[in-house]
Amino acid sequence: MKNKQSKKEIAQIKTIRTYHDDDCPNCGFPETIMIRREDTMEIIREECSKKCGWYRNIK
Repeated sequence: MKNKQSKKEIAQIKTIRTYHDDDCPNCGFPETIMIRREDTMEIIREECSKKCGWYRNIK
């Protein structure tokens, strides 16, 4: 079983933001952002690049 990470540990994770041509399902803006862990390149979250408030956490 994996140990849970504290909020402080999560905040210290270095990330890379990459832009994609996917449409935002909330506002229809033609670009989204994938947020990835720098060390493993694992996708953590996807969000709207227009900042409409839409996001999707990816496990």
